[in-house]
Amino acid sequence: MTEGDRAAIICPMKTHRFRALALEIPSVALVALGLATSPGLGQDLSADVSVLIQTGFHDPGSSNAQPAGFEVFEGRLLVSGGRTGTFEYSAIVRYDAESRAMELFDVQATLPISPEVHLTAGMFRPSFGLDALDPKGQLRFLERASATRAIAPGRQVGVSLGGAFLDGRLEYGGGVFNGNGRTASNDGGYMWAGRVQFNTVGPIAFTDQFVLQGGLSVLWSDDVAGWGTGSTQSWGADFHAAYRGFNLTAEYLRAENQWEWNLDDHRGERTAEDRRDMQTTHGFHAEMARAVWGLTEAVVRYDSLEGADGETDGFLMAGLNLFPGYLTRLSLQYAKRLQGEDNRLLADGELFALVQFGF
Repeated sequence: MTEGDRAAIICPMKTHRFRALALEIPSVALVALGLATSPGLGQDLSADVSVLIQTGFHDPGSSNAQPAGFEVFEGRLLVSGGRTGTFEYSAIVRYDAESRAMELFDVQATLPISPEVHLTAGMFRPSFGLDALDPKGQLRFLERASATRAIAPGRQVGVSLGGAFLDGRLEYGGGVFNGNGRTASNDGGYMWAGRVQFNTVGPIAFTDQFVLQGGLSVLWSDDVAGWGTGSTQSWGADFHAAYRGFNLTAEYLRAENQWEWNLDDHRGERTAEDRRDMQTTHGFHAEMARAVWGLTEAVVRYDSLEGADGETDGFLMAGLNLFPGYLTRLSLQYAKRLQGEDNRLLADGELFALVQFGF
């Protein structure tokens, strides 16, 4: 193994694709494998199975009432494949630690209309954000940044167009979704999301190349709930640079929610103006990683989020990732609160000791 190969394993240059790279459910896996092994169909139809397991020790921090202990953080089964030049498919089954059950996570089919345009339909992450679209197994920390988890949309049911120009250096994606949650039916409103990014090298970069990447994301949706109606406008900007085992990523996300409440107060005296409410949430994170001591990577992240209440929570996170083999990662991660209070996403003194297997 060359030094370049080692660096690629430690700090792979991620080309941040617009569509989720995984979809899962056991029945889908069985159908796909059955088709792939059927006479005639199996000659052209491919089916690949991948597994991601993340487990270890979690100390939720001194201010959290939950006890420390061992947990299964993530378990995923990915089935993907297709017929060359005709279509691609993928499906994911994910272990939900709270319900202790397997659940359908993503399911999508992609039709290549041309080398520059492909059509994707199903349930998947919309084209919004940089951190939000990174595959789970490639995240340097166990969880995504606070702004991503608070602002970026989760998996939605919809349809999207995407593709690339300029030999893969310019990528785009955009689509329309129900916008009400992963499997919820449409209520008459829709969510529109889109993203464009430019990379100076393209989809494949080696560690001795200096790479710069920038992206912009936008989102608009009609929001309907039992207690009100409104709209959401979100946008984000991101930057990424990489060279010889050094990686730097920064991203800013902002969401503005305009609500008109259906509920009056107990006296019934609220005016239409009183029932309108503008809520703004925005956040920033910057992450730096450096390959050190052979197959080891040191990483730090500044994570800041200002909620609709105007309070800002800021954390500094530090981690050490060890790659004893291509399919295995050992990780130690710690969070220190710099500003504000602990929240449902991060806590002061939170510690993770992680073992990850991906194959």
